Amino acid sequence: MFEELFKMFDQHNESLYLVGGFVRDFLSAQDSDFLWESAYKIDPNSVPKRFALATEYFWGDVESGKIDIDFATSALPEKTIQILKESGLKVIPIGKEFGTIQTFWKDKKIEITTFRCDESYKKGSRKPSVKFGKTIEEDLARRDFTCNAIAMDKDGKIIDPFMGHNDLIEGLLWSPDRSYGNSENPSMAAFTDDPLRMLRAYRFEARGIAQCSWQVGKAIEKLKKEIRMVSSERIFDEFSKILMSKYAHEALDHMAKSGLLGEIFPELQRVIDFKQNQGKWHSKLVWPHTLGVVQQSPQILEVKWSALFHDIAKPLTYSEGPDGVHFYGHDWKGSLVWDEVARRLRMSNEFRDYVHFLIYEHLQPSLLSSEGANYASNKALRRLMFRAGDRLDNLFHLSLADITSHRPDIVAEKRANCLALWERCKKLAEEQQIIRIKLPKGTGLVVADALGINPGKELGEVMKKLEQMLIDGEVSVDADFAQVAKNISAKS
Repeated sequence: MFEELFKMFDQHNESLYLVGGFVRDFLSAQDSDFLWESAYKIDPNSVPKRFALATEYFWGDVESGKIDIDFATSALPEKTIQILKESGLKVIPIGKEFGTIQTFWKDKKIEITTFRCDESYKKGSRKPSVKFGKTIEEDLARRDFTCNAIAMDKDGKIIDPFMGHNDLIEGLLWSPDRSYGNSENPSMAAFTDDPLRMLRAYRFEARGIAQCSWQVGKAIEKLKKEIRMVSSERIFDEFSKILMSKYAHEALDHMAKSGLLGEIFPELQRVIDFKQNQGKWHSKLVWPHTLGVVQQSPQILEVKWSALFHDIAKPLTYSEGPDGVHFYGHDWKGSLVWDEVARRLRMSNEFRDYVHFLIYEHLQPSLLSSEGANYASNKALRRLMFRAGDRLDNLFHLSLADITSHRPDIVAEKRANCLALWERCKKLAEEQQIIRIKLPKGTGLVVADALGINPGKELGEVMKKLEQMLIDGEVSVDADFAQVAKNISAKS
């Protein structure tokens, strides 16, 4: 696939190697093929989840761009640029100062980085301090985990100085400077150079690739406070990748036990530590329930983040009375806690507001269908749909995921009611175009003229009433709003 690219660098007496996730996933796919064709074929359920990537799917992911294509080279950045330009390839020096040059090879984005022998991040920075190396072995030695410290040369030969392939087969994460036989003082250089690697370890768990070895686990426990040095943007990006992975719920639980999750989100630590029961509707404590909602929610980033934080305020709103346990206001209070988290991680206003809405409203579909799909009036549904707009489907996704973690004996009924309510909403939207409904342009001027008033507070109040009547279905979008406004004015 890359034969010509290897030749380009070879002709300039520069070495070039495939590295990183491409090599790791390629080897994992080959291991999968071997296992499925051998004894495990008799019992597919006995195949470990990390061997789920067969070669045919690997190449499909390469074609679709899901797997990054990274190279390491002996060439310095300027030389890499020269080689690519002479070959007629597009050059994008996105990280030239860090040794990384981007190009496209047969419509595939690839990155070529000069060998590094050292790489570290300063507190709060997204840009590493880099020292270039001389050999591929030096470059591999400074990588995060042994399963990523594997290279492939132009002939397909594997360079694996730290036994990363063996660790990949065993499903364990080790740093290249592993410390055998010294459990009290594991090497921690990999995480002090870049503390984000602690989160990356859990991303590998979330993807089902490998779990932390005792060395990595112990290092994370000791260095968890160092995560505060990492920039907010890098944490948000890495954490989002964890949430979007298949086994995010397992990785989050392991992260909670190591203490790293609480360092990143002190708000979640309250949930993790909260041991009071959730009352008659739930059979789990808040943290296991939260993990269940994350697991059941679809692969939509806004829904995943809202699933993690939807019950964040339950420890703050817990109360008990004669009629049982209550968490009054945990929905709207939770949305405010979320706002603090989103601002701290410098999320976009649009993303923050979207998740805020889902958390604030996450109880509504369940409440509106609590006595059956026809329990809520059309007016109540219209109001919900108008508030939700194009977020309505994701609100139902979150609510359904929340329901699946209720008491087992009530899940089926509540889920069926909620799904039926969703269908009612879809039908209502189809018939009356509720989600897109709004007062016609220029209505304010027409109403002001009809009532003989100037724009201001009085007109604003009338317009609010007109909008609510439109939402509730009391008037249609083609109504005579001047006359409707006069009727409102006459009654007030």
